[in-house]
Amino acid sequence: MLTPKLVGDRIHLHPVWVIFALFAGGTLYGFVGILLAVPAAAVIGVLIRFALTRYRASSLYDSREPPIIEPPSLEPTGREPPSRVAPFR
Repeated sequence: MLTPKLVGDRIHLHPVWVIFALFAGGTLYGFVGILLAVPAAAVIGVLIRFALTRYRASSLYDSREPPIIEPPSLEPTGREPPSRVAPFR
């Protein structure tokens, strides 16, 4: 029972949702459903959190003036992000 807790923390899902996704995937699609259940649940969780954030920022949720969300600046910051690839020598 430790595995759903560890996986859930890693993909930001509650362990109950991980277990439910595995049961539902296995029941509907068998072994392939079990393999695809957790990634599909993670994608659905991200989409739901995104939609909920957008809804809470909309005028439907709050009748006051919605905040203006500016996109991140594309100007260089003076330092480059670290590379994951070792330099060629």
